[in-house]
Amino acid sequence: MIPLPPQEVISKLKVCSWKYNSTKQTLNDDRVHYGVIAQDVLTDFGSEYSFVNTDGQFLTVNYIEFIGPLVKCVQEQSKQIAQLQQQVDSLTQQVTHFTKYIDINKENTK
Repeated sequence: MIPLPPQEVISKLKVCSWKYNSTKQTLNDDRVHYGVIAQDVLTDFGSEYSFVNTDGQFLTVNYIEFIGPLVKCVQEQSKQIAQLQQQVDSLTQQVTHFTKYIDINKENTK
């Protein structure tokens, strides 16, 4: 089993948008497309996630194989978000407690 790329590697990939620029009638496509640069994927992830197109001219991203690492990255980030939310909740409770303590002491010093 190939280890999944770490979150840091996925995070540094640049998401790009483009339109195909082709005179071929088969590529009559004016839509805007989104993805990552295949050369970056090859450099950072290896050939498991990118390959040369069947015509031998273009390097492309194997998005099917890319889904697993992206899902894993989202799962890891979800865990981190949950942990951070617990810390925020705990700190919020502490601030509320200390604010009440300060207010009580202010009342007692009057």
